[in-house]
Amino acid sequence: ALAFTLGVEISDPDAIYAIGITPNERHSCMARITRTQKPWTAASFGAVEWLPADSIDPTLVNLLPTVPRAMTPKEIQSLQAWFGTAGKFPAVHIPTGEVRGV
Repeated sequence: ALAFTLGVEISDPDAIYAIGITPNERHSCMARITRTQKPWTAASFGAVEWLPADSIDPTLVNLLPTVPRAMTPKEIQSLQAWFGTAGKFPAVHIPTGEVRGV
């Protein structure tokens, strides 16, 4: 993985929280939730609050691999079902729109 994002619901404060991690960047934000009225709408969520990068738990930062790791044939086969040319979410080269195999 070259980067990853993680989105979760937290309870204190009651909010949705998201992080983005790359080798060179760390971003973190949250939006508080007001649950008093249902159905929930966009108004149930507060403005996005950007948090300092150092507020991200180092355990989460350490999930990003620091060196390449070879994949086993079994791992590659399991990715084909999801991201291969005939997979549920085929990998697409964004600049060209070309569907590419794993």
